[in-house]
Amino acid sequence: MTKNRSQAPEVGALQNISLVLPEIHNTESGLPIHVIREVPNDVFHVHIEFGAGKMQQTKPLISSFTADLLFSGTKDLSQLEIQEKLDMQGAFVNVEAGMNRSSLHVYGLLNHFQSTFEIVKDVLENASFPEDKFEMHRKAALQQHTINMEKNAYVARREFLKALFPNNKLGEVAEESDFLNIKAKDCSEFYQEHLSKNVEQINIVGPISEEHIAILEEIFNNRYSKTTKAQKLDLTYHPVQQYIEKPKAMQTTIRIGRVLFTPKHEDYFEFDILETILGGYFGSRLMQNLREDKGYTYGVGSGITAYENTGYFFISTEVGKEHKDAAVEAIKHEINRLREEEIGTDELDLARAYIQGQILKSTDGAFAQMSQFLFAKRFDLPQNHLNSFLETLNKISPKRLQELAVKYLDWDKMVVVVVG
Repeated sequence: MTKNRSQAPEVGALQNISLVLPEIHNTESGLPIHVIREVPNDVFHVHIEFGAGKMQQTKPLISSFTADLLFSGTKDLSQLEIQEKLDMQGAFVNVEAGMNRSSLHVYGLLNHFQSTFEIVKDVLENASFPEDKFEMHRKAALQQHTINMEKNAYVARREFLKALFPNNKLGEVAEESDFLNIKAKDCSEFYQEHLSKNVEQINIVGPISEEHIAILEEIFNNRYSKTTKAQKLDLTYHPVQQYIEKPKAMQTTIRIGRVLFTPKHEDYFEFDILETILGGYFGSRLMQNLREDKGYTYGVGSGITAYENTGYFFISTEVGKEHKDAAVEAIKHEINRLREEEIGTDELDLARAYIQGQILKSTDGAFAQMSQFLFAKRFDLPQNHLNSFLETLNKISPKRLQELAVKYLDWDKMVVVVVG
């Protein structure tokens, strides 16, 4: 039978996602090691999570500086020598400091697994944070901060977080004095307390053997620290409107949003659909209004940021300075329209198709599947949460979306920060 190529094929709703769940190994101390082996090449990614980040630091910058400088030297090796040794193994490392944890990512070749982790072990046991490397990093970071403070987007993000979380470390931002006051010993103490031990879990993607797992067990078995409960935070905030004038600026940055919830909340995934329709993709209402119809901006978007014990919704854009007031009003108009009118079925179907595509993209390959596993584990979600999300996505009605808009998109509860 000849296919009619003048007619597009029917698009069916995505009903189910099959995830490859990792194998779970535990060391004698109970340290969980998660492994996904389905990788076609002889490469590996080992992700080691430590139970400390910004929330555990005693003053600003310590966790990020410690992460940046962890491989800057040991008792016997300089930073250059460490890097040369890693290069010889075909390995690469990256250290990140997050809100409640820090992560060490080790990428390498399978046939150099043991020698690569001998280098990593040496660093975790003997990191020295040399004064010259620390001072060089501190000066560079201060200079970058000074440059960034001239950028509207950087200032807007800082003020936005300070307004959303005025009473806890989630809203803490570094000032110039923090860059001047931090010392190498602060990093050394944070490392000794948290990064030389306090490992929460190890996540591996790569075709590793039991011998490789045994190497990790030997290094990290005695470094295990059970995950501590998320800290209780004062999440009280006031829906302020803040305008920071920059006379010489040509552009204005706008950030609007409010404190919401974590993915564990019963309304999280439904609100995610609503947020996508508002500003979460190129066909969103905010893009149609501010970019396509009015030409105020090249781009505008919205999103949700989630932490262990809270989260926030945000809208962000940059517009010509002459359009800043009109742009804020246009955003307010689209928010109110979601509250006052039901979304049309064609618009909802378009958003559904986009979200389904994003779900498929987010599960494509072993690395993405591990990320989905860790997301569910981090927020105490069932591992089939994506299928539950798909079920919600396929069933949600315009009426329900309007109810969510009324419940969560109240303009009078929004923080508005305008810089420029």
